[in-house]
Amino acid sequence: MNKINHLLFLCLLLSTGFTYNLTSVSDISTGKSNIALITNHEALLINPAFLHQTKFAFSTQTIDTTGIKTKSHGLNYMVVNGLAFGEMRREELNSKNITVGLFGYGSKINKNFSWGITYETITIKENGISNSSWSTLLGMNYSDPKSNLYLGVTLEHFFKDTNSTLDADLPPTIAFGFNFVPWNQIMWSNKLSFVRRTGEQIKYNSGISVMVNDSIMLNCGASETGYALGFDLPLVFDQKGLGSLRYAIDVPYAINEKMVYSFCYTWGK
Repeated sequence: MNKINHLLFLCLLLSTGFTYNLTSVSDISTGKSNIALITNHEALLINPAFLHQTKFAFSTQTIDTTGIKTKSHGLNYMVVNGLAFGEMRREELNSKNITVGLFGYGSKINKNFSWGITYETITIKENGISNSSWSTLLGMNYSDPKSNLYLGVTLEHFFKDTNSTLDADLPPTIAFGFNFVPWNQIMWSNKLSFVRRTGEQIKYNSGISVMVNDSIMLNCGASETGYALGFDLPLVFDQKGLGSLRYAIDVPYAINEKMVYSFCYTWGK
């Protein structure tokens, strides 16, 4: 019976398609281009090499708030002294449910280098049939504030469960990131990705972040699917920080596709 269930599930994957990538509101707002300099506590989802920067933080995020591409897509996570854990839940328009458990760790090797890893447990359920797998996101970073140069490398799905029926839908991807900060208020981010999947070998993403009045961050970017806009707004009451709000708009190149809106609240230090 288990073999029959696995065959049925594999047929469902082939007929409906399955895509899975970790993302966040901040990642979307910069065109998914920034893996080389992360300062907003979202390292667990983008490049875990930066987890060591966070003493404590938690975040709740809603991707696609109006249900354009999914019925629901939310994630919550917490970071404590470089250790992180969380969960992502996504319900597709075809009622397929995707649940991802996240556990991450990041450490600084010396003043310039850091590394980190995010371990992911993936469960897909559709029509009463479920299947599970695991995968990883490995990240490395080189920072040189004196020259305003920041480099990042991520290896996604290189180390994973190769015996799972989801193996073919988790293609190994290596990404190289380069960030340049010409002035304190402006950051230019770039990412070049190589995907081991037919028809999606190379991707280039680029984005710009601008700090306004030392408080509000405006973001924009471009990816292979469209443009992106967003902002980070700190919340302050009685001179005390109450976290920050982030908002992102994903604008597809295709005229017949609708814009996707995403929102999150994060508090941390």
